[in-house]
Amino acid sequence: MNAVTRAWEAAHGPGSVLGLATSHKAVNELHASIGCPSMTIARLLAMSGEDDTRDQECREHELVQRLTRENDPRERIRLRIQLAGIHASRQAGVIKPGQLVIIDEAGMVDTRVLARITGLAAQAGARIIMTGDPKQLDSVSGAGGMLGWADRHDACRRLSSIWRFTAKPDKWARDPQGAASARRWEGESRATLRLRDGGDPLDEASVKACRALVAQYAAHDRIHWGEDPDIEETAYRMCIGWQRIGKTTLLIAGTNEQVRDINRRFILERRAAGKSEADPDRLMELMDGLSVGAGDQIVCRVNDHDIRSHDGRSIENGMTFRILDTSDGAAARVKSLDDGSIWDIPRGFLKTGCKAGYAATIHGSQGMTVDRCAALFPAQASLTCNLQYVAGTRGREENHFLYGCEPEEQRRTDHMLTGAETDPRRIALDRMAHALLTHPETLTATETRDMETRNRYDLKRLIHEHDYAAGLIAGPHLLAMLAKTHDQATVEKIKRSPSFEWLRGTWSRAWTADPKRALAIISRPPDARRHTTGIDRTRSLACQAARTLLAGRTPGEGTGTRITITLDAEADTIGMLTGMLDDTGIGHTASPTGDRRTSISVETRDTPALKAMLDTWMQCRDDISPDRIDGWATLRATARHETRQDPELAKKARPTEPDWAATIAGRLNAGLLDKTNGSVHDDWVGGVIPPIKTSKHSQALDLVRQNERLIERKTRTLAQKAKTSGEAWVRPVLQATSHDPGLLRDIAVYRAMWDIDDPDTPLGGKPPATCARQTQHWANLNGRLNHTTGTANPNGDTRDHPYRRHTTEVRVEHHDPATNNTRQADRQRSTPWQTKPQPSSTPSPNGLSL
Repeated sequence: MNAVTRAWEAAHGPGSVLGLATSHKAVNELHASIGCPSMTIARLLAMSGEDDTRDQECREHELVQRLTRENDPRERIRLRIQLAGIHASRQAGVIKPGQLVIIDEAGMVDTRVLARITGLAAQAGARIIMTGDPKQLDSVSGAGGMLGWADRHDACRRLSSIWRFTAKPDKWARDPQGAASARRWEGESRATLRLRDGGDPLDEASVKACRALVAQYAAHDRIHWGEDPDIEETAYRMCIGWQRIGKTTLLIAGTNEQVRDINRRFILERRAAGKSEADPDRLMELMDGLSVGAGDQIVCRVNDHDIRSHDGRSIENGMTFRILDTSDGAAARVKSLDDGSIWDIPRGFLKTGCKAGYAATIHGSQGMTVDRCAALFPAQASLTCNLQYVAGTRGREENHFLYGCEPEEQRRTDHMLTGAETDPRRIALDRMAHALLTHPETLTATETRDMETRNRYDLKRLIHEHDYAAGLIAGPHLLAMLAKTHDQATVEKIKRSPSFEWLRGTWSRAWTADPKRALAIISRPPDARRHTTGIDRTRSLACQAARTLLAGRTPGEGTGTRITITLDAEADTIGMLTGMLDDTGIGHTASPTGDRRTSISVETRDTPALKAMLDTWMQCRDDISPDRIDGWATLRATARHETRQDPELAKKARPTEPDWAATIAGRLNAGLLDKTNGSVHDDWVGGVIPPIKTSKHSQALDLVRQNERLIERKTRTLAQKAKTSGEAWVRPVLQATSHDPGLLRDIAVYRAMWDIDDPDTPLGGKPPATCARQTQHWANLNGRLNHTTGTANPNGDTRDHPYRRHTTEVRVEHHDPATNNTRQADRQRSTPWQTKPQPSSTPSPNGLSL
C-alpha cells in the first residue's frame, strides 16, 4: 500500500491519502506502512458528525423555522451564525474531495459501517480502497463478509508477495544458538500461504498436504505441547525470554478467561519483582477485575471523546499505556506506549473502559505486528483455519503454536471411553491439522438471502414437498385399497411402519400414473420371504433378541408385578416357546386354559425380552400372530413402559417389526414409477409431476396446488436460464426444439433433478443401470434429442404382462389453445406404464378419482 500511497500523492499532492483501521494498534501499523495520516474508523465517524446526523438535521430544521418567524435583526444574525456553524461542520468532514481513503483490515468492518464510510466518500468526491485478507477474522460487531464477497466474485486485486516476515541471520544474533537456530525459518512466508488456505477434509491428498505442513512447523520448533498449566507457563517464559534480548512480543491466549489469568500473572510477578506498585491504597481496579498501579501496562477498550491527552487527542479503543502515577486517587497519570503522550485517565473510566495489556485474544491481535508471537490454545478452545492463520502471522521472525491438553488422568479416561489420543505431542499435531481442515464460511447478508432462496425453491425440494402434501390426500385412499386385499392386522402393521409417509407420497404418484398396475403391486404379500425360516434358525434368532434385553440385569430385581397373555397355537408351538423362555432365563408360568389355548405369565420387568422374542418369531414364521395372542396390546404397552424407565435398556431395544411400507414403496418405484416418471408427460406439472385429482377440497389440496404452481414457475425459470446461459450444451437442444418445443425445458429439468453439471453435453453421461428412474429419464430425453429409442432397456424382458404396454412408438402431444388443436411431434419415445387413467364421473369415498 505504500507504493499506492506514493503514486496517489504524486498525482494529487501531499495529504491526499487517509488511512482507516479498526483499532488504535492497527492504525499505528498502517501509519508506519503508508506514512500518511491515519485514524480509527470510530474517530472518523465521530469527527464527521455521522453519529449526530439526526440531531443536526432536527436542529437545522428548528433554526430555519425560527429564522422565518423572527423579526429582531440581532436575533436573526445569531440564528444565521448558528446555521452557518452547522453547515461548516458538515462540510468540514475529515474526508476531502479527491482524497484516497484506505480501509485496512476491511474484513473486520461491519458492512453497515462500510456503507456509512462510502456515503461520506461519495459526498466528498473521494475514492475508497479496501485492503485485508478474507481468510482472516470477520466482523464481530455485525454483518460483514464484504471482503470475502469481493474475493469470491473476483471484484478485487490480489497481492502475491509477502513482506512481513524476515529470516535475516542478524535477527537471531542474541539467541542461544545464534543464526544456526532451528527456529530461523526462511520458508515461513511460503508456509503461511498454505496455513491460510488450509485443506479439504474430503480430499485425501489435501489432508496429506496439511499433515506435511504440520510436520514442517514441528521441524522448526514452532509447535509446543503440554497440559494447560504447563503450556501456559511455557508461553509466558518464552515471551519473557524474548523481551530480555530486546524483542517485541505478543502472547495470544485462546479465551478471555485465559487472557485475564495471564495478565494477572504478569501483574503479580512484576509487583513481586518491584517493577510495579504494590501499595494496596494506590491500586486502581480495571474492567476485568484486576487491580493495577504505577508500572503496569493497560489497554483501552472503548472510545470516549471526553477523555483527552495533554495535547487534546481523545482516547480510542486499542490504545496501550504505562501507568506512571496513581497518587492522585481520582485519576491515573499514564504514558502512551505508541507516541509517548501523557494522559490523565479518571479512576471511573479505568473500571469501565480499560483492561490489563500484557496479553490479547486472537480477535484483539488482528492488525498487530511484533517480532515474535506465542499463540496459546487451551484444551477446550475450539480452533478454525482462519483463527489459527491470524495467530500464526503476527510475528515477523517467529510464530509459535502452543496447544494445551487435559490432565493425564482425564486423557486416560477419555481414551477408555472414546479411544481418544493420550500423547500430548500427537494431540497438538492433530489439533493443528484439524484446524487446517475446518473452514467457517462467511457470507454477506445478500449471499445468505440468495442461498436460502435457492434452497427454498430448489426443484428437488419442491418435488419432495409435493409428494408429502399429496400423500396427506392419498393416505385414506391407500388404506382403503390395502384393506381390499390384506387383513386388518397387515394393514395396521403397514400403517405404523416408519416409512408410511414415504408410501403415501409414492401412492399418490402411482395411482395417478397407472391405477391398475399400482393396485396389482400393493395386492402382493408385503413380505414375500416370510415363513421360510427354519425352526432351529427362528429359535436361535428369537433367543438372541431376548438375551440382548436381559444382559446386565441383576437377579432378584423384579417388583413382583406380573402380566399374563394367552396364546392360541398348536401344542408343539407352545412347547417351543416355553422352551425358549427356559433357555433365556425368563421366569414364567404356563397353564392350558382350553383347546389350543395356553396362558403364560411373566414379570413386568421381563416384558421387553418376551416381546422381542415374539416379534422375532412372528417375522420368521406364521404359526403365531398378534391376532392369536390375547393381551398383545397390553404386553406391548408394558414393554414400552419398562424400556423407557431404563436408559441402558432403551439403547438396546430396537424395533423388530419389518418396515412393510418401505417394501411396498420400493415395489411401486421399481415396478411402475421408475419407468413412468422416467418419461416426460406434457400434461403433468413441469412434465414430471402427475397432477392430483380429488373430489374433496382440503387444506392439503391447497398446498398441493400452490406447490404445483411453484414447480411450473421453477421449470420455466430453468428453461429461460438455460436459453440465455450461452453454454455449449444448449446449442444442440435449441436446434431440436423446432419440432419439439418442450425439449429445452425437459432437459433443463433433468439436469436440475439429477445434478448434471456437464457444460458440453445436454444429458451428461449415461447413468448406471442401478438408477432405474434416472436411466429411463435419460433414455427418454436422449431418444427425443438424438432420434433413438427412448427405452432404457430395449433388449430386455418383453414377456407378456397384463398391464404392460408394448408400444414403443409414442408421439409427444402439444396442445394449441388458440386453435384448440393438438399437433404431434414425430419422435420415438418409449413410455412403459404410461397408460393415462380416465377419471370416473363417480368419485370414490376416499377422495381420489377412480
